[in-house]
Order: sequence, then C-alpha cells, then structure tokens
Amino acid sequence: MIRKYLSYLLLITFVGMVVGCTSRSEDPGEVIQAPVTELTDGTPPVSPAVIETTATYTVTTTDEELTGSLTPTTPSSVVAPTTVPSATPLTIEQPVACSNLLNPTPIEREIGLPGVLGPVSSLNPTSNDVLVNPRLQTMLVGGQPLQERDFIPLQDLAEIGFSPDGKWFAYQTFPGNSEGELPNPYISLLSSQGEAVTTTIPLYGEDTNGYWFSNWINNEWMLLQYHPFSQQAAVSSDTRHIIFNPFTGERRDEFVNSLPYWNRWTTVYFSPDITRAVFISDAGSEIGTSIVLWDVERQTVLWSMPYSGMRYDESYLGGGTSGFGQTAFWSPDSAVFVFTTGEPLESNSFQYVTYVVDRDGQQIQELVTSLSREGNTINGGIWSPDGRYIAYINSWTTTLLLYDFALNQAIELCAGLSPYVSTVAWSPNSRFLAFLSTVDDRSQLLVLNIYTGEIMTIGEAPYFFSAWVANEDWLVAAP
Repeated sequence: MIRKYLSYLLLITFVGMVVGCTSRSEDPGEVIQAPVTELTDGTPPVSPAVIETTATYTVTTTDEELTGSLTPTTPSSVVAPTTVPSATPLTIEQPVACSNLLNPTPIEREIGLPGVLGPVSSLNPTSNDVLVNPRLQTMLVGGQPLQERDFIPLQDLAEIGFSPDGKWFAYQTFPGNSEGELPNPYISLLSSQGEAVTTTIPLYGEDTNGYWFSNWINNEWMLLQYHPFSQQAAVSSDTRHIIFNPFTGERRDEFVNSLPYWNRWTTVYFSPDITRAVFISDAGSEIGTSIVLWDVERQTVLWSMPYSGMRYDESYLGGGTSGFGQTAFWSPDSAVFVFTTGEPLESNSFQYVTYVVDRDGQQIQELVTSLSREGNTINGGIWSPDGRYIAYINSWTTTLLLYDFALNQAIELCAGLSPYVSTVAWSPNSRFLAFLSTVDDRSQLLVLNIYTGEIMTIGEAPYFFSAWVANEDWLVAAP
C-alpha cells in the first residue's frame, strides 16, 4: 500500500549515485493548504501550518505478503518512472488541523472505535470518564459500541507490545515489586484467543540477566537490546543485540554479528522482511560515523552517507527501538526507510534534512528540511497502516504532524501537546490517532480524527502503551 500513495509524488531523476552522495531538487514541491472544518459546538477552527518540502520519487513494490521468515526473500523492485505522474486528484481526502485540544468531546459509547486500544491504565477517573477502573490494572478498550476489559496488572508488566498482526501480546514480568528489580529473563506471550506461552530468552554462557529493550521485527521475530546488570549506564560497550523467536526460543545472532563498521551498541533497524538492515557505523571505522544500508542476503553494503543525526546520543542508546525515538524506520512493506541527519553549511551552521531512501540505496530524496533542531524534520515516526502518512512529533514545539505522501507535504495537525508525548497509535483504518495529553491538569487518552480535526477523550489514563490493533477478539478473550 506504500506504492499507492508514493505514486502520487513528483519524479526526481537520480544520476550517478555513489556511496555517500545524494541528488537533490532545488525547487520546492507544490504546497497544498489542507482544509479546515468547524465543529458544531462553535469552537473556532485552527488553520494547519504547511511546511514546504521538495518533490520525491515513485516506488513500486510487489504485493507479496511478508512471511516473517528469517530466510531472506528476493527484494521487491524499485522503479523510477520515466514520466511525471498525474497531479494529485482533487477529490482525495485531506487531513485538517485539530480544533478542540483543550476541550475534547467525550466519546460516544454507542459509536465506539474500530479495533482495540491498549494497554492503558486508569487512575482517579471522574464521573465523565468512560474508563472507570481506579486500580493498578491495565485495560483494553475499543469496539463498536465501546467496550473495556481488564488486562495485565500494571505492576507486573514490562511491556514489549502487540505483534504487527495484532494476534499476540508480548511482555516481561517482574519477580516482585521491589524498586529497581530486573525483569525476569523470559518472554511471556498472550494471544487474542487466550493462549499463553512463556519462552526463556536463550542467554549464552557469558550473559547474565539485565535490562532489555525489545521490539517486534515482524510477526515471528524480535530484536532485543540487552544491558548486563553490572552495567548501570544507559549505554555501554557491553550492550548485546539478539534476534530472537519468542515462540521457539531460537536465537540468530549472526544477523547482527556480521554487520561491518557497526559499534555493537547503536540500534539496528531491520526491515520487516528481514532482508535489509540500517544502522549507525562506528566513528573510528574507515567510513566514520555514517548511516549504513546493509543487504542481509548478499552480505554487502548497499549504500551509506555521513551521519550527524538528532538521535545520535548515548541517552537514546544510539536510537530507540520503537516510536519517536528511532533513528531510522521502515515502511510496512519494507520498500523504503526514513531518517534525519544534520549537514554542515558554509556559514558554520547546520541544516537538518529528512530523507527517504529506497531499499536498494538507488534513490534518495529530501522530504523536509530545517535550519535548526527546532524545525519540523522527522525524528522517528509511525507509519499509518495504509502507507499514506508518517505521524511524528516536534518535541521542541510539542506539535503533532503528518507527512502526507499523497500530497507530498508535511502538515501540522495539533500544537500544544504535553511535553511527555513520546509516541502515538494509528487506528487500523488510518483515520484516527490516539495519544496521551494533559487536559484540565489530568492526563487523558485522546483520539483525533485526522479528517475532521475533532478530538475525543476516552478518559483519564496516566499510562498508554500506544498500540491500536484491528483484532477485536481481545475484548472477549480471557486475560
């Protein structure tokens, strides 16, 4: 589905690309003002700010579904068209700015929401809240009409999250409630049908239990970042990365051990089909600090360029594993990845550029540029299920934005979010975004309709693990 929306974009012809070199367009792409709707309660509309961006390219991929196998598959083709695509249809539905962030509308239970949100906790609810569970308990909420059900106790949960297909939830547990206690060295899995699986993480002889930072690569495999208990710092040379199947216990370290130039502690970003990997090279290597695209099947570097990114900081583990902390992130179909880097200018200053790169490193183009860190470049984002949008947040201005591949522009959706918003969740139909923000001095779980600008509140929720899956079996399965 990424192909469907990238096909709207203007063509950039790339000539003679070599490693570390890029071709850019000097002229900005067309800027389209998104419409604004006015709510029936009389709240004045807020016009969305539109950021000029350069034109980009068309990507064509196969429709083959991902199998999740660790056996690399034949890469999908990436084709630059020889003619400029037709203009974006005027009838295409366009996002609008939010208009009632400080006065969200209570959600209508009879209408509800598609799919299932969670896990979410609810503490000290008010009489107007839908969520009415004051315990240290996580919940799932969703369905049409709206339903809630208890999930995993919050005090027992070191969350990893739902598998991409929404059929399994993976988490770690703690052996007790002592502050600072390490999670147990195994993965617990719970299915939407009530099945439970517990798999010990296969620790090698030199390993001991420690801190884990984990995420699903696809529906069968996880990438675990591991820090031994003896190393209290957020980042150390002892960091280990493990490719792990939580269903079988199989561990495939060769997929990270074979990476050239890698410093072994920065995050590796595998494409969902596990045929590609993106990582930051070691500063002392022959290519210096660079962002590298690696072909897992052919064991070769496809592309690299010097990197000075917003997230290249030890406090971010060289890039987080999910959400807005990621240094690079892949489209759901493994066709392209996106990252932001800083580039020096002649005036001894920097400009920050967000690029999109195809899976073979043959095409690269700017999406958003800024002359300061505070600009609206994309520093980690969440791709919509239909492939049209990237949702992201400018942490300096606490503004929620979309990059729209159909309109070829970045759009400011909602300014003034709470500073602690670290990620959002897309609805399965790509029409809504869920996130936490403070309203009337209370942390509330909000849902934004990106096509009307209306924000609804589900209730007070201090914790939201930012997942939204289509599988409504979770609302009836036994916890």
